[in-house]
Amino acid sequence: MAYKTGIPAGQKRGRMSSPHTPERAKRMSDGVKRAWARKTPEEKFELGKRHRGPNNYRWKGGDGNLNRLIRHTFRYKEWRDAVFRKNNYTCTDCGKRGGPLHAHHMIPFKDIIDLFEIRTIEQAILSKELWDLDNGFTLCEPCHDRTHENYRQIVREFVAMNISL
Repeated sequence: MAYKTGIPAGQKRGRMSSPHTPERAKRMSDGVKRAWARKTPEEKFELGKRHRGPNNYRWKGGDGNLNRLIRHTFRYKEWRDAVFRKNNYTCTDCGKRGGPLHAHHMIPFKDIIDLFEIRTIEQAILSKELWDLDNGFTLCEPCHDRTHENYRQIVREFVAMNISL
């Protein structure tokens, strides 16, 4: 016996079942497009607002957005270039000059934001701690990756040590 959907009784439905036939997928896609096309721009905007910010299932408190905004400011680009000039465009770890370089914060960027309770882009731009040249150094891409992997390993060991206490 088949359901109205055409799926035989006892067969799984949903994400675990086999994919839709190309014809069925096209009909579903066309239906969604027609429904969306009937909406006014105002209705589309309101629907989109429902899933932004804290209403989005992937929301993590908004810190990621601030971090990204700060890293796209002119002030951040000035700081990064000043760090590169300070280290003569040379990796401070392996001594390689040029190539893809990263300006790295000794005190992690996120920790500065949390410690000084920076919540807006304006507070970030006015913060002296984020733009302190003594807190920045130049790393080539492989050394930068290694630095982050070492940091993750230290955190894992710290968590494991505190769990065993």
